Amino acid sequence: MGKNKKNIAFIHLSDIHISDFTERNGNKILSRFSQYRNYSNVFVENLDKFLKKNNLELKCVNISGDLANSSEPEEYEKVKEFLNTIKEKFSLDTTDILMTPGNHDINWYLNEHAYRENSKKGIEKKMFEYHNEKFENFKTFYDSFYNNKSFVFNPELACSIIKGYQDLKLCFIGLNSNYKESFDGNDHYGYINEISLDSELQEIIKKYAGYKFIVFFHHNPTTQREKDSITLKNWGDIYTILEKHKILNILYGHTHANESKKIINYVGFGYFGIGSFGKKEKSNSFNLFVQEFINDNQAKFKRLLFKFMEEDSYLYQDTGYWEKQENIKDLDELNISLETGFKPLVKEEKSSQNIMFPLSKPFISNTSFEEDEEELSNEDLLLDILKSDNLVKSGHFHWSQNRKTRTWIDINLLLGSKKTLQIIRNEFISIIKNLSTNIDLIVGLGIEGNVIASPLSVVFNSYYSYFPLPTRTDHNEFEKELIKGEFKNIVLITDVIFEGNTVKEFIENQTEFFKDSEKIILLSIFYTGKEEYNLSLFESTIDKRVIFNCITDKIKLEKCTLDIARCEVCQSKLDFIYNF
Repeated sequence: MGKNKKNIAFIHLSDIHISDFTERNGNKILSRFSQYRNYSNVFVENLDKFLKKNNLELKCVNISGDLANSSEPEEYEKVKEFLNTIKEKFSLDTTDILMTPGNHDINWYLNEHAYRENSKKGIEKKMFEYHNEKFENFKTFYDSFYNNKSFVFNPELACSIIKGYQDLKLCFIGLNSNYKESFDGNDHYGYINEISLDSELQEIIKKYAGYKFIVFFHHNPTTQREKDSITLKNWGDIYTILEKHKILNILYGHTHANESKKIINYVGFGYFGIGSFGKKEKSNSFNLFVQEFINDNQAKFKRLLFKFMEEDSYLYQDTGYWEKQENIKDLDELNISLETGFKPLVKEEKSSQNIMFPLSKPFISNTSFEEDEEELSNEDLLLDILKSDNLVKSGHFHWSQNRKTRTWIDINLLLGSKKTLQIIRNEFISIIKNLSTNIDLIVGLGIEGNVIASPLSVVFNSYYSYFPLPTRTDHNEFEKELIKGEFKNIVLITDVIFEGNTVKEFIENQTEFFKDSEKIILLSIFYTGKEEYNLSLFESTIDKRVIFNCITDKIKLEKCTLDIARCEVCQSKLDFIYNF
């Protein structure tokens, strides 16, 4: 770069929430804009100071939804004022302010009114299909703000905005992830019109041939939970389409969380989530992506995270400032390369070291990949999910006074995904079938075991029971019949085996239950103990009839060996004991 030539930067912010808002449940949402008089000015002044100090030129601003709180016209007038402040301060064109709607940019009243009125007339139409009505106020604002025939909001399309920069060979695409959102509580989830997306992207790539692409939308693509309002429900299909067109740098908001994750099987691609810009909370933030290198084929941007720092003051005073955060966790760079950046990584050989993850494609249901490669095992898929979703945690986790580890697996989040559950169940089915044993009874140990195991009894046409506690003795009438000990082959299913103490305690306490059993097949998702894993691991320590198997033994948990008096975590009362 020339000495006086500025590097470019672009902003990603989300969830402006321009005004105070009361939800239907009575919960009050406060906005920084209404609470603090000069919130807009503080933002542009602090940003301007940073850009000048670092010789940077602001190229554009990407806003991934929730500009308003209830999608009323007066809210969008305030949004327009804020956006004009940015535009004027940094000499941007109106089309350099790029926006896509969030769920709060849907007017539920207009949506519900249209649905009720048409239902009276006998018109059968799904609640979410009233796209023009639910987006009426957002569209009016959008179209009037740009006042440009090339920037007209169409709520039925997947792409809500497209802007290409010829000098950078860089194109930003905003997607509408609220396609199936409506006033009805069952429709509160993210969904992109995948039928339209593929054809739209084909036209965009044809128009912007040779460009590098970044997409942004509202909902979180990295969290998959059924009936969850943060989820992009059809992310598997959307990922497949984006992958097909080599577009996998993704900016999003909605969850009000600063986070970033690599797309683990591709070089330099990632997800970048950002906290709320305007809702009054401690994580108000925005990302500034600063050019490090760019040419026709490649680009590299450094991600800088800025947070709003509050100061003690009276209400309606200037009460804070924006500050760049140091030591950003996770992914701090955005890389794009038309030549090598989209090349899949070669799958690594499995390592004997702990917490090592094979590089492979993320699990997506109903997806076929064109690459001719080895089909991934369920173990590989599970390990990929652990890595991509950061589910292996550090820090003390206490089951009891004597059972403490310094590492743990977030099982709750792991089992919160229907897709992950299917991987686990498929592997357990395969393990049981390979044992060539007729199964008489399946037992889920603990809540996690119950979630995993209950459908398997249907597969193997066996009885099923659930034991929430190893020491439980208060059985119902059906279980009392089971405890008579008439079952020869019993499967026990749990989530994690560390030293086997819980399972040992269970078997010892249920002698009547197991008295006539010939085989006790113990299945766990994880074995995390230090000993070398093998199928007969527990034969000498618990019961000669026990056959043990797990999906993976690659994750090892470090045990806290200090007693209570010497453990600083316990002494400082920083521990949390899970009493079952």
